[in-house]
Amino acid sequence: MGSGPASHLAACRTPGAVIMMSPFTSIKDVVHDKVNILSLLLHEHFTNLENMSKVGPLTKVLLIHGKKDTLISYSHSVKLKKALPKNVKSELVAPEHMTHNEFEFFTDFLRPVFQFFLKYKIETIPSYRMPFITIPPVFCTNYYFEKQLKLMDLSFPEPLPSMAQKPLTFKDRQHLRHTARSE
Repeated sequence: MGSGPASHLAACRTPGAVIMMSPFTSIKDVVHDKVNILSLLLHEHFTNLENMSKVGPLTKVLLIHGKKDTLISYSHSVKLKKALPKNVKSELVAPEHMTHNEFEFFTDFLRPVFQFFLKYKIETIPSYRMPFITIPPVFCTNYYFEKQLKLMDLSFPEPLPSMAQKPLTFKDRQHLRHTARSE
C-alpha cells in the first residue's frame, strides 16, 4: 500500500503502527519539486501532511526515507514527522546511501522495522483484534520470533544495534549468517 492510503487510514482509524517508506507530503509537492508550475494543474487525492496531523496517540509511526532519494525528496519525511502530534511515538530512519529504488533490504528496511517493533513492543500477531482466529501460544513468544529470524537468515547480533548504526558490512553479514547456522 502506498503512503497516501496508509496516511489516510492512520488518520481515520487507530492502527497499532504505520510504516511508510519514502513517503510524500502530497502529490502536488512532488510534482512541484520536479516541474514547479505543472503542480497547479493537479487535483490532490492524498494529502499526507494533513493526514499525519490527525494520527491518534495510540498509533506508532515509522518513516524510512533514503537521503539520496531523487524521486521524492527526504525533506518530505522530515515534514511528515514534524506534522505528527507531539503525543504520537514516531521514528524517522534516514539511511545515507539509500535511494528511492535501491537499498539494502536488511539494513535499510527490515532491521529498522524489527527495532521499531521491539522498541515500542508492537505485537505482530494481533489476536485480540481477531477473536475468531485461534493462534497457538508458541507463535506468540520471543522463541518463535527468534526462530523465524533464523529461518529467514536475519539474526541480530546481541545486543540489538541502534538505528543510527552504520550499515552492516559484507563481513558482518557473513558472521551473522555463520552464527545463526551454528546455533
